[in-house]
Amino acid sequence: MNIGEVIYTAYVKTSIQIARSAYDSLTDEQKELVTTYQVLLEAEAAWELLAEENEATEEDMNLATEVDALIDAIGAVTLDSKDVIYAARLAFDGLNEKQKALVSHPETLFGAEEVYDNMCASVVIAAVAAIGEVTLDKREIIFQAQDAYDALADSQKALVTDYPVLQNAVIRYQNLVVVQPVIEQINEIGEVTLESTDRITAAIRAYNALTGEQQQLVGNYDILEAAAARYDSLAAIR
Repeated sequence: MNIGEVIYTAYVKTSIQIARSAYDSLTDEQKELVTTYQVLLEAEAAWELLAEENEATEEDMNLATEVDALIDAIGAVTLDSKDVIYAARLAFDGLNEKQKALVSHPETLFGAEEVYDNMCASVVIAAVAAIGEVTLDKREIIFQAQDAYDALADSQKALVTDYPVLQNAVIRYQNLVVVQPVIEQINEIGEVTLESTDRITAAIRAYNALTGEQQQLVGNYDILEAAAARYDSLAAIR
């Protein structure tokens, strides 16, 4: 008789019932050959004690009924369902295992949570997709998407599979902010003369202070190169 540890679960009860049915179907001679009959008796006794301990009281039934009502109140899940879902989850988690077993449809709560999480994640996914090419005028779009992601629960964040796209967008935008003054410095060089040395030198220093990734964003670097070459030529002629 392979009943195993007797705990208060349905499969243990079924195992005990199957073992009892099998034993009772034997003849008296066959029963005498069963050396583990005591295991069955002990399992049945242990199960009876557990059943008594876990017998639902009126309070248990009332608490489970209250949770049922909260779950029913969820209804069709929308982005506005956070409070009702949270209230049902809080109440369900407050029950002990015996009381939870009395809740009629806990799967309705679990399903509502899953649908709500996917809805919240979809909002952020759409916000990330709306960023497109990162430019300086995308600041509000980028950081609204970041704020929306930060507001998600951990279970919802795990559903935002394109979060690296948002991370890259934030980094690129921050680099563009750093790079823009350098671009403006280069544009301000203007026509190169022998008096342009300070402007050219300042632009070169600013460019060299950038990281490699930031330098790649300096779209007018060729102007700086040409200005430096032109100045060197003028200086050589002088």
